[in-house]
Amino acid sequence: SFSIFASIGLAFMIAALPVMLLLARLASERTKGSHEGISLLTELHRQYKLNNLNIFAAIEGCCSGNNNFPVLRKHLFNLLVRLRDSCGASESKAAADTFAFALGTVWGKMLSQCIYISAEKGTDISMALMDITDQLKLAYDEEQEKYRLNSEASRMVAFMVPLLYAGS
Repeated sequence: SFSIFASIGLAFMIAALPVMLLLARLASERTKGSHEGISLLTELHRQYKLNNLNIFAAIEGCCSGNNNFPVLRKHLFNLLVRLRDSCGASESKAAADTFAFALGTVWGKMLSQCIYISAEKGTDISMALMDITDQLKLAYDEEQEKYRLNSEASRMVAFMVPLLYAGS
């Protein structure tokens, strides 16, 4: 007893449901991964220095250790496999772009470009890794400050509203 337009609309909504679920899963994984950024960058920089500026050994060291970034470890391992299997700069660039897409953050794009440059040209990226880590720590501190201010404001409202109602 539906009209043809309602039936078509319902069919489109049902057909779009799997895509929406995949997009929600991608957003959830990106959010989890973005919170693991500082520990990943710190460990990657440490491994990079320990392995004499060898990015492949540094990524392998990050993937093999028992670290605090399980979501990013999976993407990092996939990047390592694709970089080692790549035959040229275009395949390495595609691997770095896939890694950046999986992270879905600005710092992830910067990290993927640093890894690509180091893998292709052997350039020292230790200063870039430190800079990205510093920027991420600053962003994390700002996020914590916003959270604290929001929490204080909500507590003030919760305590002041009954007093304002009683006073009026």
